[in-house]
Amino acid sequence: MQTQVGQFSGNQEKIKSMRYIYLLKDPISKEVKYIGETSNPDQRYNQHCWGLAGNCDAKKEWLIGLKAIGLRPLFEIVDTFFTILFPFLQI
Repeated sequence: MQTQVGQFSGNQEKIKSMRYIYLLKDPISKEVKYIGETSNPDQRYNQHCWGLAGNCDAKKEWLIGLKAIGLRPLFEIVDTFFTILFPFLQI
């Protein structure tokens, strides 16, 4: 995960975390089957390919079907953004 640390009023730090919006596509039809968001694209893609991600039965069935014929979904990052986390606030 990419992070950047910056200052937030006084001694408090804020952490920027890079996030990725991605698509899973059918490798044959190129149809978008799933839209997701993650901080670690490589890990998330592997989780999808091994059936370890999420609780969507239709997606799992589709991924199992691809695996049965020796295929993997196409993974396309379509956007990135930063989230800002504040680990602590002193009041």
